[in-house]
Amino acid sequence: LCLLTTGKKAEDVTFDDILAVNTLTNRIVWMLKDTMGAAGDFERRRSEIATVTKRTPADVGDDEVCTSYLASVDPSVGSGSVGEGGELRELLKMGQLAWRDPITRTLFVHGGLQNGALNYVPGVGDVNDLDQWIENLNEFAATEVAAWIENPRYAPGREHSNFVEGGRDGDWSARGGNRLMAYVAPGSEPTVVLNSMFDSKLKLASHS
Repeated sequence: LCLLTTGKKAEDVTFDDILAVNTLTNRIVWMLKDTMGAAGDFERRRSEIATVTKRTPADVGDDEVCTSYLASVDPSVGSGSVGEGGELRELLKMGQLAWRDPITRTLFVHGGLQNGALNYVPGVGDVNDLDQWIENLNEFAATEVAAWIENPRYAPGREHSNFVEGGRDGDWSARGGNRLMAYVAPGSEPTVVLNSMFDSKLKLASHS
């Protein structure tokens, strides 16, 4: 993005150039496209807002679209406090990483069972009993979501004004829920959330 907006070569881009394009809109668009496989969703959200409010998409600004995303996890966004509710937050609170149908005994997860994911619980290790593993994995997720609700924002020392060339000030690991974020990050550890049938490194679990 810096290259497109500044016309510079990669080696000539400065830290200030990066900060100039590190806007909330650009971050959300990047997250949707490059981390969630949802390219174009920002504009679809704009069209949805326009339809619901009986306006044209041109009348819905970027800030309003950003606010709609943030409000889905924090309805009080912009007020300086964290409010209850928000449809995405409520969904996260009810979500489970694994579920086993009590009748068919079929196991359901989001991304499949890559090698090493079955029986593994972050911070605990391997749990050999399948039903106990499911319970422990979901307890891990619920604890992390609760920690994020309690401490959803980075502490002082992480604002852009405190960034320095060659590094960042502050400890970026202190925000609530970061352990759950790490669990779903590509290549960090075995996970049931993310998988690829086209990546030979992520072999399916061979457990029966």
